[in-house]
Amino acid sequence: MNNLKLFFNNKFNVFFTISCITVFCYLLFRATYSSLVCDELTTFFRFIQPRFFLGDGSDANNHLLNTLLSYVSDSFLGFSSLSIRLFSLLSVVIYFIYTYRFSKEIKSNIQRILFAFVMLFSLNFLQFFGLSRGYGYSFAFLLGALYHFYVFAKDNSKLSVKNLFYFSIFIVLCLLANLATLLTTLTLSFFILVLIIEKRKLFTLLNWKQKSALITTGIFYLLVLLSMINYSFILKEKGALYYGNLQSFWYNVVLTQLGLLIQNMSSLLQGLLVIFFLNLTLLGLLSHKNFKFKEFYKSNILFFVLILNLLGIELLALLFKVNYPSDRVAIHLYMILVLALFFIDVSKNNLLRILKLITIAMICFIPIHNILTANYKNNTVWPLDYFPKSYYTKIVESKTHSDYYPTVSGNVFRGLNYGKHVYENNGKGNLIVPWEEQDSTLLDENNHPGKYSDFIISKKEDILSINHLYEKIDSNSMNEVCLWERRSKPNYKEIKNAIFNSPNHTKNEFIDCGNLIIDSLSNQYLLIDIEFELDALELPFNGSLIFNSDDETTGENLIYESYPIRFLKSFKTDKKFKQRVVLKKLHPYHKMKISTYIWNLKKEKVSISDGKVTFYKFIKQ
Repeated sequence: MNNLKLFFNNKFNVFFTISCITVFCYLLFRATYSSLVCDELTTFFRFIQPRFFLGDGSDANNHLLNTLLSYVSDSFLGFSSLSIRLFSLLSVVIYFIYTYRFSKEIKSNIQRILFAFVMLFSLNFLQFFGLSRGYGYSFAFLLGALYHFYVFAKDNSKLSVKNLFYFSIFIVLCLLANLATLLTTLTLSFFILVLIIEKRKLFTLLNWKQKSALITTGIFYLLVLLSMINYSFILKEKGALYYGNLQSFWYNVVLTQLGLLIQNMSSLLQGLLVIFFLNLTLLGLLSHKNFKFKEFYKSNILFFVLILNLLGIELLALLFKVNYPSDRVAIHLYMILVLALFFIDVSKNNLLRILKLITIAMICFIPIHNILTANYKNNTVWPLDYFPKSYYTKIVESKTHSDYYPTVSGNVFRGLNYGKHVYENNGKGNLIVPWEEQDSTLLDENNHPGKYSDFIISKKEDILSINHLYEKIDSNSMNEVCLWERRSKPNYKEIKNAIFNSPNHTKNEFIDCGNLIIDSLSNQYLLIDIEFELDALELPFNGSLIFNSDDETTGENLIYESYPIRFLKSFKTDKKFKQRVVLKKLHPYHKMKISTYIWNLKKEKVSISDGKVTFYKFIKQ
């Protein structure tokens, strides 16, 4: 109790505690109320829901530690935004602890307060703790690793096995959370190796337990590091490291961070950014009068960690054609940048001390801007993924010509968000008919993928060619994504229907639902209704509903659409499956075969009963 009183007798401690509580509450609100984004939903449906934790080594979306912990929370608490984000949110406590421990290393009271302010209120950086991704975890674990690395480097009197142990544990967890920190890990490993060589004479002062612990820790660390390096090569060979490009270091590594942190890349800010980096470079290079390299780099070791990271990025791009990391992939460098700035020692030079305070004042613009623009709904990384739940509600509550829910189309990423609402409501609604952002058919009224949909969720610019067919019925203040309803519902006529069932608990890979052979269509679109009851021994059922179209003359595949069945509902209580789909981009004047079937990917035991599929063609109005 006395220790607690002493703690809160310190004004900085009071400020820090209140700040942490405030930020945690803010992140809790975000984790609860901000919409799940495409990367989170991809992780959930591809890896968490089917318990496919390691994936197949071909998708960098799978942040291993996050996938495993999100599965644990989802299993105990059920599916919700907060449940799959819970452990990421809790990891911010580690970030708070090590921000505090770093702040206590700063002698100047004003700089200590400013350091805590920048670290705790860069809210667009901290937003990742409110997402079910590996980035938040990696910030916390990397900060812990950097602290023990810094203390180990600073102390010349001993070879601290404890700091090396904690460094190894934190950096391994960081890598498991976010493979994008691999270059930073290699940079830190290089410095650790140099420091150990420098302190090699101190090894003889260790007792046998300490020596054993040091060797064991080193072997464990090396094995994990080599495994993650190998994993990164596998991802690269499979084309999974596609994010970013090789066109511009400045744009990818620097400007996209600026866009993420303050949503602005103006020429004025770019100019200020150049001045900031020049100041930082001057501080780093001129802060030590003695230019003996050994003393020089150790006194500013966090600055050199940043410099080697940036040089490493450039070398990887030049020598191995590894893309420059962009926005979230390189956002951990912001934290290293803050540490590098605050831990440059200029205490013996008054001019440099003034320059450092000016540079710190410049970086304080980021948390000030973040506080003034804070919200608990949207994310700066995926701003166009968001739309309010009212869109979904209006769609499923609207009337149609049948007992099927209305059809919806929109960008593929918003489709995941819409699908989340369908899943949460146990299959109430259709999966979205997706299109790509740069789809050329968006410019052509006759070929627009959303032309016959009852509703469209999109920006106005994506439906200019068919805007006269739709009216805006809802919008939101966070972005330009609106809800559009067709002014008049499209007319359609039944062509054929078919009844289908499967053998009891069959393990067949393909279950036929019905086929249609048609000589020609008046346009490129077809409407399909399908319903059945599904009884699977193992849930979630890892199967997909497939719509396939082949040219009967040439055998050419015209279209292949896959709708994962488990994206709609869990089937734990209600076994009924019901979907209405607009099949698009058909070849209207070709004789073609339309096939519908269920692809039982893992050949699980499943029964399909009371199945019916109905094909319709749209009639011009």
